[in-house]
Amino acid sequence: MALESALESATLLKNEKNLLPLDTAKFKNIAVIGPDALPGYATGGGSGMVAPFFVTGPFRGISDHLGVHGNVTYDQGVAKPNALAAQTAFTVTADGKDPGITAETYSNPDFKGTPLSTRHEGSINAGPYAQIPSDPADQPDVGINLLTAESKEAMRKTLEDDINAPLQYTRWTGFFHAQSQGKYLVFVEHPAKYRLTIDGAAVIDHSQIASASIAQTFLDLSPGSHKVVLDQFGVPAFFNSTLRLGISRENALVRPEAIELAKNADAVVVSVGFDTESEGEGADREFQLLPGQNLLIQQIAAVNPHAIVVLNAGGSVDASSWIDSVPALLHIWYSGEEGGTALARILFGADNPSGRLPISWERKLEENPSAAFYYSAPGTNRVVYGEDIFVGYRGYEHNHVQPLFPFGYGLSYTSFRYSSLEIRATANLKASPENSIGYEVAFDVTNTGQRAGADVAQLYLSEDHPTIARPGQELKGFARVQLNAGETRRVSIPLDARSFAWYDVGAKAWSADAGGYTVHVSRSSADPQLEGKISIIQPVLLSVE
Repeated sequence: MALESALESATLLKNEKNLLPLDTAKFKNIAVIGPDALPGYATGGGSGMVAPFFVTGPFRGISDHLGVHGNVTYDQGVAKPNALAAQTAFTVTADGKDPGITAETYSNPDFKGTPLSTRHEGSINAGPYAQIPSDPADQPDVGINLLTAESKEAMRKTLEDDINAPLQYTRWTGFFHAQSQGKYLVFVEHPAKYRLTIDGAAVIDHSQIASASIAQTFLDLSPGSHKVVLDQFGVPAFFNSTLRLGISRENALVRPEAIELAKNADAVVVSVGFDTESEGEGADREFQLLPGQNLLIQQIAAVNPHAIVVLNAGGSVDASSWIDSVPALLHIWYSGEEGGTALARILFGADNPSGRLPISWERKLEENPSAAFYYSAPGTNRVVYGEDIFVGYRGYEHNHVQPLFPFGYGLSYTSFRYSSLEIRATANLKASPENSIGYEVAFDVTNTGQRAGADVAQLYLSEDHPTIARPGQELKGFARVQLNAGETRRVSIPLDARSFAWYDVGAKAWSADAGGYTVHVSRSSADPQLEGKISIIQPVLLSVE
């Protein structure tokens, strides 16, 4: 079941010149490069995490699949945030003679008065970074950790103590020494409020709103010493202790060994994305990939024309810096303990990808209909849902914004055709309001390609002349259809009174207006295939009681 769910959810988003599936006769030397390749990540973090018995990640899955019929090499490509933070050297003084960084804890957010405590650390690098073994022998018995009454009480007491403890504020002060003029990556990983300044200028400021758990930027630094101050305000949500600060020269982020592997490979699988530490609960993740990953994709794409990006994430990412440079993109989400096995089967054509996007994938974060309303205004705890009903694909269409990939989108190794649309009334006008409107929308789906595959037919409905603000179209049903090559199947999707209705706040009821409606049978929200018309003769009011 783990393998089947991974196979069915993998979503192919780009496949130029039908690079995929890879022909094993042509592509024998495969480089698997990236921080998510080994051991791999089965799930995100937080309460959504379910510990697997083992993880078959991309590198292991691909090498197991090819066996003696191919050569599979691996490199991590870029360091993970904890390693980048550990590699960032600070000194206590500007002359560079005393290694480390000073942490002063205060009782007030203005950092005034005498510190409650002062200590020296080698780096700013606190918090877990768990690895799950890829070999079952390394983790023979995960089991279930059953908490005793005593351990539950101890946990409760610890949480209570943390909640009732007075807030403390920590100021980290040190000096970073740039060896040469150039662009440097600066990132902070922290799920709560903080402010980072370098040479007195604010570089990353989350002092008012705790937004992305990892924030990053690039700075031009001159050779020499630069004063770094990181102010930490209070306690993070869920008492997450993660606090990391990393500074690295841009041209030192990508391992040269990875680029050499990419140059000599027939194809490269670039395994990037997030993990149980960077995408979970209690804080948002950034729209950007983790530090260094965009550069990794760009540099690999520059030396190998067959770069396949494989993404581990719970949603979309900023792909603007590399999407035009890579021929293939496969989103595998968090694919469970057999994710690497499923990935290999899809890459080499043993299975056909059939996943479809459950989201619209924006080109820029600010184009998301909810972006402007996501966080509360500074100094308040009030969030106004200003996008109203125009969320998701409905918001993009309402704002006349074309996403990078639309809702419901996904490619296949075969092709499909829709035909023979028929809309049949099924309700009795004399029935109760809930049953007075009913239709069956039927159509044929044909696999016109050379191999078996699954398609997801989507039914969208729109009111032709609405009297109130309504989305341009609304998804009202869908059907996943598995077809052999050349096979045709008749599909039927029902519509009831609620399918036509909008919520009338004044009447406290759902209202289906009389008038004309348009039905679209589509392959995504932006790819209609068939169109039909429905006319509602009389309005219907549906009570919510």
